[in-house]
Amino acid sequence: MPEELLTWEWEQFEPYARELAGRPVSPDNLSQWLLDWSRLAECIEELSNRLYVATSQNTADDQARARREHFYDAIYPPAMDAIQKLKEKLLASWLEPPGFTVALRNMRAEASLFRAENLPLLAEEEKLVAQYDNIVGSKSLQWEGQEVTVAQLSRFTRIMTAPAASVPGG
Repeated sequence: MPEELLTWEWEQFEPYARELAGRPVSPDNLSQWLLDWSRLAECIEELSNRLYVATSQNTADDQARARREHFYDAIYPPAMDAIQKLKEKLLASWLEPPGFTVALRNMRAEASLFRAENLPLLAEEEKLVAQYDNIVGSKSLQWEGQEVTVAQLSRFTRIMTAPAASVPGG
């Protein structure tokens, strides 16, 4: 259940990642292997998204903010490392599912750029983005008689700073 994911730690995800990494990949099981990998990635992404929404809905919720930071400290780095290993496993199989030409090209590029020592830096970047979102999300001001957030005004700032030729009627 998606709500249950909010309580998961890397230890709950790890057996699935380990099983996938240890499972042979062949033409006979490739579709199921990819499906299982997709399910694992979806669960990790679902947790990340739910934590993002929780901190976005209430920027003053210290528990949600702490849980999101914990995700980036304790779950995100090993999850990204595990996903990298799964990419490498798929690429090493030389199997190409129909319609995966572009996806495999992107995976090759990602795999060649990946460095495990960068994972803490990526996690720190995500935490800084979350802090920025929290700051911007907590700010509000009066606009045409209503209290609005900075995010709500962003559509107006894009229009006001756009070149005249791209503004309707400009």
